[in-house]
Amino acid sequence: MELKWKGKYSKNKKPNPATKKIGKNGLPKPLEAKCFQCKKKFLINYVVFSKGYGKKNNWEYWTNPKSWDPEFWKDKEARKKDKKICGTCLSELFYDKERFWETIKDPRRRNKLRGYVYTGIIE
Repeated sequence: MELKWKGKYSKNKKPNPATKKIGKNGLPKPLEAKCFQCKKKFLINYVVFSKGYGKKNNWEYWTNPKSWDPEFWKDKEARKKDKKICGTCLSELFYDKERFWETIKDPRRRNKLRGYVYTGIIE
């Protein structure tokens, strides 16, 4: 006699890749990234409001003047290749004022990074 439930609970069954990326709360799981400066691994959280992953850890977001344009972010394949930077390295950049002024040219981005550091969003 063969049991019907054995196939359903078998360990040999392939997991569904669609369910792997969704967390318990119904949102996509945080994206794992590696900092290009310190080589540490960190997580990038999903942002519901923008319907995508957070941009604060994307180096292009801070350094590229075209990143204000929404068309810039539509090419998802090109954005996957962008360098990622952790919060620790971003705060070190902020406190190294000479490098901070050289790399981040846009005054709106400078103000945003300053706000992130002072409010504790970036540690």
